[in-house]
Amino acid sequence: MNRTIFNDAVYQVASAYGVSESSIFKETKRPSITEPRQVLWMICDKKGVRISAIRDFTNERGLPIHQSTVIRGIARAKKIADIDRRVYDLIAEI
Repeated sequence: MNRTIFNDAVYQVASAYGVSESSIFKETKRPSITEPRQVLWMICDKKGVRISAIRDFTNERGLPIHQSTVIRGIARAKKIADIDRRVYDLIAEI
């Protein structure tokens, strides 16, 4: 169930941002990649996917991260959503 939620969210976020699913999991600090990844994590968190599962699914997609990275990413996505109505609407829609 959690994997399905994660995979569906990956598809929807990639489509909304106009990036490939694989690019979301590239090791980079470019905002054009990190923002969709952080929004993905926030959506999964809001849908009840545990932080540890989000970490595991992200690791499986090729981006080795720690749980603390997911927590910081979710916090960053919340800040972005507070500033950018488009991101807020995307999170609410998915």
